[in-house]
Amino acid sequence: MVDPSPSFSPSHSSSSTGSSFIPSSHRSRKMRKVSSLLVGSLPQLLLSSFVVLDETLMRLHGGSAGTGANGVAAEKIKCYIDADTSHPKCEHALSKQTDDIDLSFEPQTMSVVLPCANEHEYARNTVRSVFKSFEEEDKHKLLEIIVVDDGSSPPLSERWIGKKVQSKYNATIVRHETTHGLIGAKKSGGDAAKGDIVVFFDCHVAPQKDWYKPFFEKIGDNYKRIIVPMITDLDIDSWTERFRNNGQAKCYLTFDADFKWFNSEDDDVPVLSGGLLGMSRRWWQMTGGYDPVMRGWGGENLDQALRSWLCGGEIQNAPTSYVAHMWRVNRDPRTRARFVTPPNSASVNRFRAAKAWTGNYSAKMTEEFGHGGRARSDGLPWYGDLSNILEIRDQLQCRDFSWFLWRFGIVYLEGGLVPEYTFMLRWDDTTEVGSGSANILGSSNFPLDESLAVAPPFSFQGKALGDTPEQRQQEEGRESLIPKTRVDYNDKTAFENKPKCLTYTRSAGTSGDGHGSVAMRPCDANNHRQRFHWANKPTHDTMRGIRAWNTDQCLDQITSESKITTYVCDVSGQAMGQQWAFDLFGNLVKNAHPGNKANYHRCVEGEKLAEKKACRTTTTSEKGFWRLENFNIPRERSLYETARRETPEIFHDGPKKFPKDEL
Repeated sequence: MVDPSPSFSPSHSSSSTGSSFIPSSHRSRKMRKVSSLLVGSLPQLLLSSFVVLDETLMRLHGGSAGTGANGVAAEKIKCYIDADTSHPKCEHALSKQTDDIDLSFEPQTMSVVLPCANEHEYARNTVRSVFKSFEEEDKHKLLEIIVVDDGSSPPLSERWIGKKVQSKYNATIVRHETTHGLIGAKKSGGDAAKGDIVVFFDCHVAPQKDWYKPFFEKIGDNYKRIIVPMITDLDIDSWTERFRNNGQAKCYLTFDADFKWFNSEDDDVPVLSGGLLGMSRRWWQMTGGYDPVMRGWGGENLDQALRSWLCGGEIQNAPTSYVAHMWRVNRDPRTRARFVTPPNSASVNRFRAAKAWTGNYSAKMTEEFGHGGRARSDGLPWYGDLSNILEIRDQLQCRDFSWFLWRFGIVYLEGGLVPEYTFMLRWDDTTEVGSGSANILGSSNFPLDESLAVAPPFSFQGKALGDTPEQRQQEEGRESLIPKTRVDYNDKTAFENKPKCLTYTRSAGTSGDGHGSVAMRPCDANNHRQRFHWANKPTHDTMRGIRAWNTDQCLDQITSESKITTYVCDVSGQAMGQQWAFDLFGNLVKNAHPGNKANYHRCVEGEKLAEKKACRTTTTSEKGFWRLENFNIPRERSLYETARRETPEIFHDGPKKFPKDEL
């Protein structure tokens, strides 16, 4: 099931040299099929013998198993084998770094799994839509539609998906007499699937024309690849796609074990949005499917995404594959869930996945977001026994979570989820400032810049600290800067009255309605809600988003009610309402860049958080300007930088779209 509401979102080539020519990619696939049949009937002990056999067969058909005198490159080891065995080089996460493996195969069939709990007529509509979405010449590719009836009352087979419907639409039913929950239902369906590709849909969707073709193509290129369609809106009255727009497919993981929609130019998907995806049956089996300890709904998408990326797989969206999905909206009671989820199951499941895969970073969830800290009556942690997940992690030799942050540096480094530092924003209305900006600049933490605003100081842009003399100098500059920004707000000799700082007014973590606001409150260096940091991918050198630390909220709008509202951060940097900067005169400026004339030079004063009639300039003499103070390196940045220094070898096969992060 897809969770985040959209209202809060932001080939194989060949050439012919003669009639008998067989493209090498096709030739190697055919040869692997021959050896696959043999391997499947013999003990795993003989696997290495058949790797040799496979190479011999390749030579007989014009391939090359090694580099010969003529300099022909070695034939790659085919890693997809139908039997439950594989060459050792193909098994673990780091296998993708070698040049002698091939993860492609030729999928012939597909199983579509539909977990259904009291979906009634929606289940029948979905079965019919899936079947009819396949063209007649491709109907043989749809091996089965597996409907997992998760304790529906009455059973789906008695009224909505009877024998005639099953026969007509090539559907089978796996029945749970009691409700196991969405995760348990999906696991039962995935384990029962027989197709080369296993697709999971919710039980209230309408796949659109040709949706399945990119699944066969993309998964065929790499059997360790999960594919996600573009998710659009379903009109449940006509059971047709309501409108298309661009659809949604991508999410990213936050440090409170939640996930947010975002967009980027590439096809890579850091985190699955929920239940709409496809993968090879082989990869499903290798990664262990879904966590059997999870209950109800929620968190399985985090677990599956992390175990895939960290364990040698990948996740991509299919931009031309559209699936219309029924969103659950309060205004239409027909969309409400017809099943009961165990209390707190979603939060327990999400934390369970994050705890297992994020390692030391999971301390943020307990110490900064307040999750956990209690034990169950059986003595286990509140999130349960993790041994089944850790067994998969060890078996597949999965990567450290720091690699994931680096791999998706466009989100975590450029987008600001792993900030280089946090800071506090104090409104200084006591310091005497004469004509000109000298006094402000003299106490400023910013390097001078010829442009309107000042770029964030000491921006490493994800580089490994200490890799070059320049970076070492930057690190020393930042480390020396932090103590200089320390301010004791209880020092009565420095402050006659308690100073006020910008404060996010809600709690840490995800905003329930996607919104929030900031206010001016007495400064407290220990108040995390007074900590902010640069965020969102920079789209202009002098402006960024400003994010409330450990939340999903960025400064957004200056309202007429003397208030600054916040909204879910757009890490892609496309939301112009979230573009802010500080200039040389102590102004907090919104949309401070040439080219956006309508919002140019909109400055905020800190007394009432209202828009100023005029921004401070060299001729301004009145009191009042912003200071950035009490810089601090957050836990997530310290952990990341430590990993980059101490284990540089794990940062390989990295972010294709993040060239600034160089080893």
